[in-house]
Amino acid sequence: MDRILTTGACASIQLRGVSTNGSMRGIKGLFIGVDEASSAEYQAGTKGEKGEGSKLALIIKRAQEFFDPCVYVGGTPTVVGSCITSEEYEKGDQCLFMMRSRCCPDLAQEFWDDIQQVDDRGARLGKGMRYTCDEVTGRIADVWYECAGCGSAIEVTGKVAMMETGVLVPQNADRAEPDHASVWAWAAYSTDLQSTWMHIARDHLAQVKDPAQRQPFMNLTRARPWKPDGPGTIDANVLADRCEPYPAGHMPEGVTGVYAGMDTQEGGRNGKPRHEIVFVGYGEGEECWVLDRVVIDGIPGVDRDGRPIQEDLEPFSPDAARAVWAALDREWVTADGEILHPEAEAVDVGYDMNARWPSATTRRAGSGRSSR
Repeated sequence: MDRILTTGACASIQLRGVSTNGSMRGIKGLFIGVDEASSAEYQAGTKGEKGEGSKLALIIKRAQEFFDPCVYVGGTPTVVGSCITSEEYEKGDQCLFMMRSRCCPDLAQEFWDDIQQVDDRGARLGKGMRYTCDEVTGRIADVWYECAGCGSAIEVTGKVAMMETGVLVPQNADRAEPDHASVWAWAAYSTDLQSTWMHIARDHLAQVKDPAQRQPFMNLTRARPWKPDGPGTIDANVLADRCEPYPAGHMPEGVTGVYAGMDTQEGGRNGKPRHEIVFVGYGEGEECWVLDRVVIDGIPGVDRDGRPIQEDLEPFSPDAARAVWAALDREWVTADGEILHPEAEAVDVGYDMNARWPSATTRRAGSGRSSR
């Protein structure tokens, strides 16, 4: 159904339906807004043999008779492979809305859509939304956003003030199509009273329990397209349900050897690289257990009030090397009390660590206890 409002002169506002090709051919304007672009009506060939290809392409062509036209494309993401909104975002410069927090005013950061339930505010998982649940009722008890810089809690009450400092920062400017700007924003930015951080946490917890709610949560809350599970895919929540409690200070029964893998990644404290070590236990028949994950991007310290804090750590400094060796020197106790040390450590040298940090691959070579 079409609606055309005119001023009596030459200006007009046109509301065009997308169900018929005739409406598409009638579109023309300097500014054209395309809403819910991922709906089936915009897909090429929706009218079978009478289809005229991509309706979005037709709309863009209709704007070219004007000087410097603008076509705005928006909508809710749907499914990977058939989501025009997401495809158009990928073609653009992929802007993120970067802001500055009160705790880290020198660091520009976005609200990232990593949402996780944790035990308490002492958890440090990197940037993202965190929440806790009441142990008795199971309801959401607390919600905050973990600062990408210092790891402290950003409260929802400070969100608006933080957003007022924001600017759009392109992440894909070098590969974007000419004059194609794109922006991703999810529910964490919303000022709608029905879409607070508490609502987001509740919806996240609900989709953990009910798989039928996971696609709506991905599309409507995280503003990302849904990727259906393929053959052999194991849901992360199913894996979480398989977790087994280990005896305090001991490894699971069956572990006969410990191995470690280390990698250096972007995105540590204050934007510096971080080192991550994953310890894995192996037993008979190559059965394996993930024992622990250690992130090294800071060193323990105290503030002027005597409270423990994590201080900055230069990633390729002697202090960082000592922290890595301390982690690798950890003793692991089997279920029957035997003490094990890692039999081998694998190090990814993607950061050219041989040149920048020679001790990472040469120290203790041939010690008889560890091989590198």
